[in-house]
Amino acid sequence: MAQSKIYAVCLLITIACWTCGVSYFISSCAIGGMAAAGKFDDSHYYVGAGGKSGPKTYTEVSRQTFEYSSIHGWVALVAFPIGAAAIIVANYISTREKMRLHSVERAFAASLTNNDKSA
Repeated sequence: MAQSKIYAVCLLITIACWTCGVSYFISSCAIGGMAAAGKFDDSHYYVGAGGKSGPKTYTEVSRQTFEYSSIHGWVALVAFPIGAAAIIVANYISTREKMRLHSVERAFAASLTNNDKSA
């Protein structure tokens, strides 16, 4: 029973981390780039977009938007390995539970076979 709770928690963590990454992508598209690729000069803040395959473009944003993008980027970066570990644990628990159920089914089938032979 405890394994099913751990499995559920792992799935919730995975969904939360995935949602964080998707929301970061959507917000970066909405504001015109990311603070990680941006820059700031004096009191002007710019988020950056583009890069290796094309010219890098900068969009000026407020300080609050720049800081939001920066913090959200770090949170998404930290959330990715946590979500990956959670899905690995959930998959391990699921596989282990399937193996346990399969062994119970085999034991039940063997007991039925043994009862048929003795009758």
